[in-house]
Amino acid sequence: MTGVCKVTVLRLLADAGQFCADYHDVYVRGLSSKRVQLDEVWAFCGCKDKAKQAGAGGYGSVWTWVALDADSKLCISYLVGDRGPECAEVFVATPRADLRDESS
Repeated sequence: MTGVCKVTVLRLLADAGQFCADYHDVYVRGLSSKRVQLDEVWAFCGCKDKAKQAGAGGYGSVWTWVALDADSKLCISYLVGDRGPECAEVFVATPRADLRDESS
């Protein structure tokens, strides 16, 4: 369809994604958010859990954890993982590093 190799397109997407993640890590710092909303979004990668248990290829359930500034809707931080307590603890600690400490 595009006349280029599928692997070339996938590499370009991976490079663009890495650039976006690096940019976010550098510039989304020292925010003075008054309210932060935490949420998670469920999706599946390759197959749903029921099909995975039946032997289908894929990862099954994937959760994207998102922290948003409640007023501007700026994405402060995000994490992709499972819905277990380990991911929750890592995710909740992450936005704190991006926010300015107003108490000092």
